[in-house]
Amino acid sequence: MVTCGQCGGKVPDGKFCDACGAAIAEPAAAVAVAKPAKTEKPRAATVTATATVAAREKVPAGMTRIEAGGDDAGLAAGSRLLGGKYEIVRELGRGGMGIVLEARDTTLGRSVAIKRLRDELQSSTRDKARFLKEANTVAKLHHPAIVDIYQIIEEGSQIYLVLEYIEGKSVAQVLDDDGALPADRAVRVMKAVCEGLAHAHGRGLCHLDLKPSNVMIASEGYVKVMDFGIARTVKDTVSRVTGQQTSGTLAYMAPEQHLGRGGIEADIFAAGCTLYEMLTADAPFHGPDYLAQKREMAYRPISEHEAKVPRKLEEAIVRCLQSDPAKRFRSAGDLADAL
Repeated sequence: MVTCGQCGGKVPDGKFCDACGAAIAEPAAAVAVAKPAKTEKPRAATVTATATVAAREKVPAGMTRIEAGGDDAGLAAGSRLLGGKYEIVRELGRGGMGIVLEARDTTLGRSVAIKRLRDELQSSTRDKARFLKEANTVAKLHHPAIVDIYQIIEEGSQIYLVLEYIEGKSVAQVLDDDGALPADRAVRVMKAVCEGLAHAHGRGLCHLDLKPSNVMIASEGYVKVMDFGIARTVKDTVSRVTGQQTSGTLAYMAPEQHLGRGGIEADIFAAGCTLYEMLTADAPFHGPDYLAQKREMAYRPISEHEAKVPRKLEEAIVRCLQSDPAKRFRSAGDLADAL
């Protein structure tokens, strides 16, 4: 079994995920490597995802080699400084947006996460410009519930995002490890998510790809939302270039997003799907015809799960999942107040 990089589901050996249809990358040949040397505890914390770290040759003690080729050549840990100051430590994971690396900012002495974005972004000057514009807009968002973008680096033909490094787990990982969250904890997490959404919405930016794997719970307990706007841009570009459905987020997309539309109400719908899953450890919609299920609101009521969920909380989720955007909460602040 392997883990789908898009939806996080367990997939038997094969080329495509049965749950979301994403192509499954060939696994890298993995061998044991030395554990990275202990460093100063980061100020903020890790990006999600466990990863296979590969090595084809002996690696110096305290270093981890990044399996790389093409424009990744030379990104082995400790081999050079990305952007003139970021020392690569190890690979954290791979997903729909690209490769996630842990690095150390040698100037400020702090850990950062770096996303090396998918090659498909380079196929069109227009797509690249669109992404960079979106990323620069997101980089201006500063809120305790949003992962900061510190820097955008163009090096060679590649684009790298330098991000705040969060030590903790995504909600998806917490659900995998521990099962459903108690109602009070799920509400605390979602209220923090709503605060981040409200901040972004107030500045004209929607997430459009909210899901459990994009919500981090830090070891210290605080909550951070990742990938505002930019994940959707990357996936749309990849789908257009490859002709393949790359999104592992069909289960969380609002029905209007299936038709190419989306705004604040779409984020409210995704928040409802995420809260439902936090409470039940199960997504409300399973496909294969996601759009029809969402239009008919054909999902198992939370009360039919074993979860002990207050009636008013279930009513709030039902309102989030309305097929008509006008019947949902009008803002993330309204949802937070209801919670």
